Parts: sequence; structure tokens; C-alpha cells
Amino acid sequence: MNTTQTVTLLVLAVLMFWAVGAYNRIVEMRNAIASAYAQVDAQLRRRHELLPQLVSALRPRFDADHGIFDSVLAASEQAHVAAAAAARARPGAARAVASLALAEQALARMLGRMHVLLQQQLHAEIDPALAGVIAELAAVDQQLLFARQLFNAAALSYNHAVQQFPTSMLAPLFRFRPAGQLCP
Repeated sequence: MNTTQTVTLLVLAVLMFWAVGAYNRIVEMRNAIASAYAQVDAQLRRRHELLPQLVSALRPRFDADHGIFDSVLAASEQAHVAAAAAARARPGAARAVASLALAEQALARMLGRMHVLLQQQLHAEIDPALAGVIAELAAVDQQLLFARQLFNAAALSYNHAVQQFPTSMLAPLFRFRPAGQLCP
């Protein structure tokens, strides 16, 4: 074997080791996105369990305003069943995460309307069970905010890694696409 062949084999070996390392790094980062989404999903599930409890506790107090409660439950169902399930299946897929973000925005609008209604009409003392559900929902919202930040950080790191040269040349070969981010 002559010097040219040796150098060529050495360069090919270095490129192969680099490609394997880059591939493993991107897969690890994609797995970090899935792990971060698991934390988001746990909070979404908990909120989805708590909202019907809150609505059922509030309905008797508001005779004429049942439409807002139905809207909150419908938005929660859309966010949990359709959007969160799609994101759960592929947490790095930009479309699935964008769908979840839109469903979450719709739910946030409905929750905001319900909050305004509560502020306007709920002057009586709140029973301890209702206060407990409200406090637990507030805690879930704080944990969800933190989990979203972790998810967005993981997605941002992954997106930067996929777009960096020379990894950007390898990314299309293995179908590494940019990940979506959730609204804070």
C-alpha cells in the first residue's frame, strides 16, 4: 500500500468516525427532546384531569354561563386528545408540536375567559375543595411553564446542532428535521 492509499484510508476513517459521532450526538439530542416532552405531557395530563373537577365545582354557582365551561372542556379535550397525542407520538415533529401549541393557545384563551368570569361573579367564599383544585391547577401551570422551557431548550439545542456545518450535510441523509417549540 502506498502513501496515497494510506492517507485516503485515514481520511475516510476519520470521516466515518465523525459521521458516527455526529449521528449519535443528534440522536441523543432528539432523545432529550422526547424526555423533555414527557415532563410536559405529565403536566398536560394532570391539568386535563383537574379541569373537569374545577368545571363541575363551578357550574352550580353560574347558572347562565355554562357555555364558557363547555368551551373550556372542549378546548381541554382538543389539546389533550388530539394535539398532545400527536406530539406524544413524535415530540420532535414540528407539525405535531405546532398543533399542540395552537390547541394550548385556544385553551389558554378559554381559561382566561373563565378566569374573568370568576373574578366578576365569584364574590362568595370559596369552599376548601374548590380552593384546593384552583391551587393545584395553579401549581400545574407553573410546572408546565418550567417543563415547556426545558422542552424548548432541548429543541433549540437540537435545531442548532442539525443546522451546524458539517452536521447539516449529514442531517438530510438521516432525515433529521428541525424540531418545533411550544409557546411559553
